[in-house]
Amino acid sequence: MEKNRLLICDDHLIFCQGIGDLIRSNYPDISITHCSSISDAQNQLDAIGFSTLIVDIKLSDGNGIDFIMRNKDKLTDATVIVLSAYYNPYFVDKARQAGAHYFIKKEQGASDLFKAIEKNYPSFLSEQDVENDKHTMSILLSKQEKEIVYLISLGHVSREIAELLSISKATVDTHRKNIHRKLNTTNTAELLKLLHEDKI
Repeated sequence: MEKNRLLICDDHLIFCQGIGDLIRSNYPDISITHCSSISDAQNQLDAIGFSTLIVDIKLSDGNGIDFIMRNKDKLTDATVIVLSAYYNPYFVDKARQAGAHYFIKKEQGASDLFKAIEKNYPSFLSEQDVENDKHTMSILLSKQEKEIVYLISLGHVSREIAELLSISKATVDTHRKNIHRKLNTTNTAELLKLLHEDKI
């Protein structure tokens, strides 16, 4: 791989630095910048061009998918990789729609990440694959309920979700009750546990 500039954005600093060291061990000439927040990543992207972006979905001050979407014009020539524990067909499709090229689970091996950096890794599920997915969330939840689950996973509270979706907080609260009923969960922690275990 030719020498390039790589930006890694993850709010777990030890993980972020570890990924950087791992990549540098395989590509010693690569230039790597670490960011622990979306705001820091934005500043870096505004100031310097990067040929590769590796970003998590959930960060302390925002989420990687929105960051990719906002910066499509600046990432036109970059390889965009989402590296996250939030692996779910719905989230994968959100990342694909935002403009990411690859979605890799944090549990996967380094070789998969290297292949993505080299643009030699399988790309996303197709829209038909997502449509045909048999996960519980795809079967039981409405489109808006899926969107609310996605926003909950990013740490948004009902008031914020209402503003983002241009609906009332009461409507969000009703949707949340229906989500828990359909998925047989009683609180947000149980819902997030299902997401992490890839059961919805």
